[in-house]
Amino acid sequence: MPPKPRRGLKKRILRYRREHPFASLREMGRKMNVTHKYVWAVLDDVGEMTNAPKLKKTYNCKECNELMYKNRQFCSNKCAYKYRHIVIKCNYCQISFIRNRSIVDNKRKRGYNKDYCSGSCYQKARLIGRVTPSNKGVTSRTGTLEEDNGDTSTVRRGENLINGQ
Repeated sequence: MPPKPRRGLKKRILRYRREHPFASLREMGRKMNVTHKYVWAVLDDVGEMTNAPKLKKTYNCKECNELMYKNRQFCSNKCAYKYRHIVIKCNYCQISFIRNRSIVDNKRKRGYNKDYCSGSCYQKARLIGRVTPSNKGVTSRTGTLEEDNGDTSTVRRGENLINGQ
């Protein structure tokens, strides 16, 4: 047999429902030390909602992080275009250009970290790319070190040249 209801319990149940609209009947019953059936009867007599309202599921736009109630990735076509087409810089000429995000991501997964705006920039970077900042005197094709005194000596691949040694 459930415990006998105390004075003012109905008012407390109604006040609790107004303050906590998403609370379940069992939760309210535990809080008031009565059964959930009694809570339901009190709310039903007064005409209050007996079931807690459901929260709407929300989603965020991937680009602008705007709140949406529909299950979509983007809030508009503009955001979809901005997300899918990113602005990157050419590693050779430093010009900004737009490239598809999926292409850039796939290149990164395969281990390519440099982006070029055109084939000509890629070819130029490929030719110059063999000269590192620490050994500027090494020519890329012959593999020789040209010093100020006109002396040349061959350089083996992978050998570090610091201060002309």
